[in-house]
Amino acid sequence: MSGDSRYSDYRRSRGPRDESRSPPAGNVRRVAWWRRSGPDLSEFTREGLLHQETVGGTITYRHYRAPGRSSSWAKELRRWTVILTQRRFTVLGPHGPVVDVPWTDRRFATLDIGLDGEKLLIVVDVSAFSADASGRVEVRARCADSAALLGMVRSLQRHVS
Repeated sequence: MSGDSRYSDYRRSRGPRDESRSPPAGNVRRVAWWRRSGPDLSEFTREGLLHQETVGGTITYRHYRAPGRSSSWAKELRRWTVILTQRRFTVLGPHGPVVDVPWTDRRFATLDIGLDGEKLLIVVDVSAFSADASGRVEVRARCADSAALLGMVRSLQRHVS
């Protein structure tokens, strides 16, 4: 296609590419940082780390209202670290925990944890965790073995409760 005149005019009209420009700010840098460094797991190791896996996935906001943010529906790609310890269940995102609930916390029962195809699905009613927020947040994580991880979560929940 390099000889096609339709495309050669387009390439010429853009001008030379400026290689000295830095990459755009935002998610590109954050994702690159997340892959390079990852979360600090020392706190989780002290609690008895049972499972830790960094995976890709999405977060979906439905009828979400919180100070500074509102959305009837929004979906974003994210990178997660799913962590199970003897004390709690945590899903860390690049900006901090999205889910961080001890097994013995009564709010754990409000989490709807299941499978969506081959992905781990965690549905959170935000009002149970924050008085000034409402709506639903859905976290989908492409884990290596989502079914086994779901079984582990349910087993730990029954064992500790």
